[in-house]
Amino acid sequence: PTSGMMLADLMGYTQEVVDQAKACAEAINAAGLPVVVLDSYDAEIMKQKYPEWGCEIQVEVSTATAYVAKLLEEGKLEAKAANGITGACHDDDRLARTFHEFAPIRAIAKAAGYELGEMFNREKLAKSCGSAVAKAYMPEIIAKVALGRWADLRRYDLTAMLVANPQAYLCLSQEVPEGNVL
Repeated sequence: PTSGMMLADLMGYTQEVVDQAKACAEAINAAGLPVVVLDSYDAEIMKQKYPEWGCEIQVEVSTATAYVAKLLEEGKLEAKAANGITGACHDDDRLARTFHEFAPIRAIAKAAGYELGEMFNREKLAKSCGSAVAKAYMPEIIAKVALGRWADLRRYDLTAMLVANPQAYLCLSQEVPEGNVL
């Protein structure tokens, strides 16, 4: 079942969202397996709101970036070579501000051979670039935010923008300048 976060993003933390959260937690707890969450929005609701609502998940919940970084560190996964591409990590606002999780994406990038620089508004000062819901109802604003973030990258003469969140990827991908990669 869905985590409830998408609905919460649309209408706030209503009873319908709590009901979705409880169904999700029950299914996860019944399976008894660790959870790797692809989207930081889901990680945030599962780790912060679920306990408040009495539907705490009884297994480990980790973000995809933390999980992949751990697999790389343990030698269970090998990164594809980036061949000297210069880039910077766009820290997802929820991963960075909520969880202070900015090391895993950098560890993954370094394992892949990226030459990393840093941009303005990073780590605990991470800049939000929107969400799938925001892109759907205000695409022109999300496009302007994306263009601004690409300008931040180019100010440091970097080529690649590395992201750890699929919603950030969605928002930034609509305005990739020529010569840059996401």
